[in-house]
Amino acid sequence: MQQMSGNTPKTVTPSPVPATGPGADSTTPGVNGVDLGALGGECHAEVHMRIERNRVVFTGVLQMGGRIEVTKVWERRAGPGRGWVTKTPDFIQCAEKRLGRELAEFLDGLAFPFEVANLLPRPATAASVAARDAAAKEVARA
Repeated sequence: MQQMSGNTPKTVTPSPVPATGPGADSTTPGVNGVDLGALGGECHAEVHMRIERNRVVFTGVLQMGGRIEVTKVWERRAGPGRGWVTKTPDFIQCAEKRLGRELAEFLDGLAFPFEVANLLPRPATAASVAARDAAAKEVARA
């Protein structure tokens, strides 16, 4: 077995009783009285990222005997001192106990999508809508 650091242990002692592998039962205890093994494929983690021109939303969902959802929202600042601002604390600070450390750290480690948000067009003005309609009519005639 190789560790993440690349070092291999000198000796590996196999367990006398196989605890994993085909046919092995889960040893994860139930959460809040819910038997996780009885849920079948219902246990999962989700990460959602919604990118809009003036808003970015990260959502972490943990489904294990009940749905836990935590959202963090950034909004583009208008006027002087432009940039992105959020009033929501980091996932580690606000949701580590609810989502679990691993999922919270993963969400905090996601890169902020500056380039994608800046790529999205601004809302259409009346002049741009008229120009787009005129161009569509011209293309339809050709």
